[in-house]
Amino acid sequence: MRLDDTEDCVLMPVRTIPKNYRNLTGLVPNTRTSGMTAFESTLERDFLLLLDFDPDVEFFEEQPVKIIYHDAHGQRRTYTPDVLVRYRPHRSQTPQTKPALYEVKYCDDLRQHWAEYRPKFRAAQGYARQCGWRFRVVTERHIRTPYLANVKFLRPYRTIPVNDLHRTRLLDMLAHLEAPTQGTPAGGGLPGPLAASADTPDVMAVGGHPGGRYGAGPTADHA
Repeated sequence: MRLDDTEDCVLMPVRTIPKNYRNLTGLVPNTRTSGMTAFESTLERDFLLLLDFDPDVEFFEEQPVKIIYHDAHGQRRTYTPDVLVRYRPHRSQTPQTKPALYEVKYCDDLRQHWAEYRPKFRAAQGYARQCGWRFRVVTERHIRTPYLANVKFLRPYRTIPVNDLHRTRLLDMLAHLEAPTQGTPAGGGLPGPLAASADTPDVMAVGGHPGGRYGAGPTADHA
């Protein structure tokens, strides 16, 4: 399998989300663009909500690139990852988080169709490496954690005017708590590098981006 050399890192937005009678499709607000972002499943919707809530995310776009590659038989194939995410520069001395292409899948879908997905994911991994990006696959184990419930609860309050006196008192109270609120790990940031097994390109197991808000999941065992 090889990538088509003529298509390296060319952004080819695929914004039309077809009707899907197996999964829920729709739109969610994207505060980075002051527009809407399309999703093709409720799991992808939840992932987009997390991205929109994360202050470390500078920009995200659904189905941003069409990756052209050739399979083991020399047949020309295409694959479109779900989301491209760009992160804000860090003010500290820590290295800049690379942009990432994300694919959102249910665990049972990965198990049932791994033979079909594997060459696509390897093509995306090579494409991302050529662009200086990362490629990651996230599942409900990373997305549907207690942190997601917190995000859904807090999102409506982001546009409500804040009383400065109440804010000061609340921050003072929180500063005296000995442990973070359940479901909200200390630190910040969205999912970072996902641990890769020998046969799976960066599938499962959230790793090192600050805080790892999606929670740690087990390494995939798809063979």
